Amino acid sequence: MAESTPQPIEQSPAHVRHLENAVFSQVILRRKGYIIDPLTDYELERKKRCSRCSKALSKKDKEELAPTKKQLGKAKEAGDKSRGADHAAGSRGEPALEGNFSVLSVNTAEGEANDTSPPPVNGKESDKTGRESLKRCRYHSGAVQAKMWTCCKKHVSAAPCCQDDNHLPIQYAPGELEANWLFHRTPQSGGRNPQQSFAIAVAIDCEMGVNDSGESELIRVTVVDYFSGAVLLDSLVAPDVKMKHYNTRFSGISRQDINEARRRRTCIFGRSNARKAIWRCVGPRTIIIGHGLNSDLLSLRWIHPFIIDTMLIEEEIVHVAKAGLPEDLDQELNEKQKGLLEISKTPLSLKSLTLLRLDRHIQLKGQGHDSVDDALAARDLLHWHLVHRIAPESSSSAPSTDGRAV
Repeated sequence: MAESTPQPIEQSPAHVRHLENAVFSQVILRRKGYIIDPLTDYELERKKRCSRCSKALSKKDKEELAPTKKQLGKAKEAGDKSRGADHAAGSRGEPALEGNFSVLSVNTAEGEANDTSPPPVNGKESDKTGRESLKRCRYHSGAVQAKMWTCCKKHVSAAPCCQDDNHLPIQYAPGELEANWLFHRTPQSGGRNPQQSFAIAVAIDCEMGVNDSGESELIRVTVVDYFSGAVLLDSLVAPDVKMKHYNTRFSGISRQDINEARRRRTCIFGRSNARKAIWRCVGPRTIIIGHGLNSDLLSLRWIHPFIIDTMLIEEEIVHVAKAGLPEDLDQELNEKQKGLLEISKTPLSLKSLTLLRLDRHIQLKGQGHDSVDDALAARDLLHWHLVHRIAPESSSSAPSTDGRAV
């Protein structure tokens, strides 16, 4: 849980205005990888993964897996020759060849004919310089039992024991990919009493595990009111899908935690219900705050128009600092340039920035993350920027360090 009771921030029209001015434009959010519209067919294609190593298939992978016209022509030609040979063999009373010549056969034949790579070294492939090379698809063929792989009898953290030149795409059922990657916009009512008002601004943090397909999966969600610091929602989320692991080292959540919460029915069941729970306190005009908020919204399959991402604020500070530095950093720097150099080295993790800006420790080693601590850290980090940077630049009526307008 949070290290200390959060200090309230006084709500004032000026402070709300500063928050509104800090919201990132849709153009910037799109450029930074945020989903601001439902996925296109092309974007859906990019979500497909390999069934063995769970990696997302790149454009190159898909192009190589799809047969070209030239390959189809060669396959047809090979098939015609095969059928001709079969016919001739049959007419001579010889056994006909069974099976079909596929595009894969043509690719293999072409590869063998054009292969100029050196012979294997110690049974492993090597590149043209003779160095050992790793193939594109690297995976374990077995399952994990008692933290050991059944295929190679090594620890679960061991490097993959199998590799292949190409990925093997997951065979999705009709509509499965589309349903999994369907994004939802914040509704007008959120299912609550219309007379009740939504929060003006909230800080959000989620914890994620990894599902069987290798995708990030929501397992905890926290929503904190920006002004009061009150926890509006904090719950484990039991996934609808089979999980590979719960990323316990970082999330602080184990499989046992989820199973116990599921049994006691003290968790939210599935990401759809998690969104609905959030929408009871977050409306279409609520400002949501977070650090690297893109991954949280992605895990929720949620599109929201009013976003303040403290990581993007920090990235801009570092970018401006680097732009003010000379190309040759070996030359003697003046005091201003030394200051810019120091800023350019600012770490961007929430843990580091919370210590740097707020002199607060979070995400302690061995304890995993706490999404309440992280949400409050993002909230207080934004408030620090409003007090020291954003508000002073835009208005003389800036929030004070204790939350009061000055």
